[in-house]
Amino acid sequence: MAKNSEKDVVSYSLFRGDGHGKNQQKIADQIKQTHLTDFTPTKGTDNTYFVYAHDYSGNISLASKPIKARVKMVKGASFSDLILPMPITDALRTDLWGGDNVLPRDPNNGIEHPNWSYWGGRPVLGKDGKFHMVVTRWPANATKGHWEWPNSTVAYTVAKRPTGPYKVVKELAYDYKNGLGHNPDIILLNDGSYLLYSLVSWQPTLFHAQTMSGPWQCLGVMQVDKNTDLEIPARFYRFERNLSGVHLDNGQFLFVTKGGAMMLSESGDPLGPYKVLTAPIQHNPIIPEKYRGSNYEDPVIWKDEVQYHMIINAFLDYRAIYLRSPDGINWKFNSGTAYTPNDTIYEDGTKTHWYKLERPHVITDQYGRATHLSVAVVDVPKRDDLARDKHSSKNIIMPLTVPKRLTLLSEQSYQYSQKNIKVVIQSEPGFNAHADVNIASLRFGAAEEVDYGQGASVVKFEKQGKNLVVEFAKEGLGLTEQHFAGKLLGKTTSDELLIGFTRLPNFDFHPR
Repeated sequence: MAKNSEKDVVSYSLFRGDGHGKNQQKIADQIKQTHLTDFTPTKGTDNTYFVYAHDYSGNISLASKPIKARVKMVKGASFSDLILPMPITDALRTDLWGGDNVLPRDPNNGIEHPNWSYWGGRPVLGKDGKFHMVVTRWPANATKGHWEWPNSTVAYTVAKRPTGPYKVVKELAYDYKNGLGHNPDIILLNDGSYLLYSLVSWQPTLFHAQTMSGPWQCLGVMQVDKNTDLEIPARFYRFERNLSGVHLDNGQFLFVTKGGAMMLSESGDPLGPYKVLTAPIQHNPIIPEKYRGSNYEDPVIWKDEVQYHMIINAFLDYRAIYLRSPDGINWKFNSGTAYTPNDTIYEDGTKTHWYKLERPHVITDQYGRATHLSVAVVDVPKRDDLARDKHSSKNIIMPLTVPKRLTLLSEQSYQYSQKNIKVVIQSEPGFNAHADVNIASLRFGAAEEVDYGQGASVVKFEKQGKNLVVEFAKEGLGLTEQHFAGKLLGKTTSDELLIGFTRLPNFDFHPR
């Protein structure tokens, strides 16, 4: 420092290392306040923190004394714990666009091209066994740089593997308005066909097709009943932008809006009208106070055999959060983050650090489980992605730890504090419940207990055909009639994360 005085300090930066203080990584800079919450600590080990002071002349102090802390959450508590290293298709390369923060990388992951900036798009496993994605793009050398996105078009791409490379098959996914559109999303329909949402000329436009390759028939513009006090009128535009939806079993359509509010179609007509049912995520008491002040957008919603899931991006805080729901309307916050820029790692240990990850989508399997996370990434602030420079954007796709399929041995109501509970862990291709489960590692119960290393322990287990029945003690479950799902955490015999959820019979899944 130029002077030994707090008055000369303009800001602080915070670095986090491992339990020995090694492998330091900057987690925040330009800090003005005297406290900071680490939203992405390493679980299961000590974290060592170092603070550096910065003065007005650009000088940096020596590191503070190390501060050690261990987070109470265990691995598997957060959605980000499910993110796995990305496979390398060919080789990691440095002869690509982008700053040093994103090099070397695999250009065959997701979709990228030197002539195009890509953004958003949900990959879908097709009936042909290939992976199909409609994705936003605009010319990388457009005069406005990244801010050319309002003139983006939607392309149709295909890949042989879920992580790519995705190749353009059709320059325009649909002919309507010359393919103009932004932030497309795919809704999987109950009859096996597809609904495509796209923001076209600032209007929420829907298309329908029997296959992802089209042809896409334009159905029209979604209609929303804006007679609501759940959103301020100046932000009613959020009912139309960055939407993600699911087709309900009863034929209605449920969409999450740009700000995280839920809206439901009054009938089986996907165009609506839609009624807004909930308030946005920001300032909503359903999430912890330390997360409420964030600005949220870019939600994605999906459903599996057990529950509904949502990820929504806190775009100014460089992180996303994850929520679960029994009905897609009443949401429960899940501990920790869904993803941050620190989560993009290759199988050989190479890390990239994209400036931002946005527009999340997931690839789902036949049971609705998320198998991969797809995000749009940019290597610099959007304002610095200019025409004819070395910066751009693309989509990357990361594999996920897939939850195991669980059921209760008996679907009768449980008095959770009075009797043990038996959970069936189902075998499936690539997973043998008899041989692949580390029994001693298992914990089951309420997520609030299991996520923090608590929950019920195993009493006994037995084989049931190809499956495994595990009996958990009644003590420590933490379950009440307010819980809609029980959570299982543990490890496989190869020391990999094992996670699963099961519906609980005491919960009323159809309150409306």
